[in-house]
Amino acid sequence: MQIRFFATNRDRQNLGLNVDRDTRIKLLKLGYHWVDMKKYMAHYLATTDPSSMPPGVIIENSEETVFKKFLKKEAVKHIIIGTHGYNVPFHGALTSFSILADTLKGTLKKHNFTLIADPEEKVNLDDANQNLIAFVGFSWPSNGKVLDYNSDRTECVQSAPALANLISYIRTQKPEIKIYIIAHSMGNYLVCHMLEQLVNQAFEPTELNEEIKNRLKRKDKGGENTFFVDRYFMLAPDVERREVTKCDLGGSEYTGPFYSGLEHLVQESHVFYSRYDNALKASVVEKDAIRESLQKGFELFAGPDLQKRWESSLGLNPLPALAPNNVYSHNATVLTNRQIDHGDYFDAPAIIDQIASIIAEANTSRIPELPWRFSESGDRPLVE
Repeated sequence: MQIRFFATNRDRQNLGLNVDRDTRIKLLKLGYHWVDMKKYMAHYLATTDPSSMPPGVIIENSEETVFKKFLKKEAVKHIIIGTHGYNVPFHGALTSFSILADTLKGTLKKHNFTLIADPEEKVNLDDANQNLIAFVGFSWPSNGKVLDYNSDRTECVQSAPALANLISYIRTQKPEIKIYIIAHSMGNYLVCHMLEQLVNQAFEPTELNEEIKNRLKRKDKGGENTFFVDRYFMLAPDVERREVTKCDLGGSEYTGPFYSGLEHLVQESHVFYSRYDNALKASVVEKDAIRESLQKGFELFAGPDLQKRWESSLGLNPLPALAPNNVYSHNATVLTNRQIDHGDYFDAPAIIDQIASIIAEANTSRIPELPWRFSESGDRPLVE
């Protein structure tokens, strides 16, 4: 499947090299730009150079000429935004998103949804009875190198405003549209940072109106009826367990940095994990053997410090009991009846079918009997 809706904040130094000043300012306004992936892949296959993109692949004024026009069509009712993980070059992002979109297309069809990734696909966009989901890839500047883990994490933090601007733009053009995010691995670090910065008002989206302001309100400030993101799917998230928890430490309360963003800005979040995930196993070994030991030694003299304590990754273990009540856990190994490694989530039919079922349920008023729902007593079970 050819992904034509492809936004990125990569390679911004090449922006505007062949355009006038006013056009360059427009290209830089939202922090991301749209790329013609057919042109980019032609460049990459001819050069096998993943380090940069030629300026000609950037679609000038694409918000107006391509995406806005598409969004306004009556058939378009949903948007899925895909974000990739660490060590993913630009052409690798296209591969990952194509596999994900291809798998989603078939499973969503079972639920009477049509997934579209190319504005030139032959569907009737003016038919209001259509239930169309558009797939949009968002690629952040991962270096595509195994040893650049810390550098990629820094890029995630810096890319948060660009992703927020993309979502805000979609919301301003079509407030009633449903927005789902599917993030893999370190892509979750990007999404969680975006939610954290938004809920703490560290920045405001460039596209900001009353609709967006209402969706960015915390629940305790009257924002309980609208959400910035409708469903957020966390595949093998590279996010620490402590970062999504809140607990009482004998008189002092600890709230993880990502807790409030998930609680207030997302209607539901769904974590898919596997204890056979070798990438996250390596991460746990590193923390247990090095960082946690050093921290425990330090605490012998300074006393306990939960904020500095390292714990196992979310992607390897069930969801912590102290995560927000709108976050649910799914055991990928049980779903698929096989061992699931780090790169297996995008094309595992059982996982994608579970995601499709959750999207379908999000568009009904009924409450189905699913294992990740609250029980009548109000208990919040883990999904196995």
